[in-house]
Amino acid sequence: MKVQIIANGKVSLVISPENSMEEESLKQLMKQSNEIVEIRNGLTVLQQQYNTGLVIQSKTATQVTKTVEKDHSEPDKTPAQSDED
Repeated sequence: MKVQIIANGKVSLVISPENSMEEESLKQLMKQSNEIVEIRNGLTVLQQQYNTGLVIQSKTATQVTKTVEKDHSEPDKTPAQSDED
């Protein structure tokens, strides 16, 4: 898959398939309702670690990504650990 960023006043990401499998994957991606999620605290997908980046995913997959991101973020503060104390 070829990926290119074009910056001419606005930023665009161009994704170009290099084989039929990638072409079909992009077609499937375009058929679903998607959202872009930022990777800030690391994410592991299929045993591959990504420290930062973007994920284009189905809106129905949002909960899975948020759960994985939360696992790599700071621990939740309880009221006893509040910064306001």
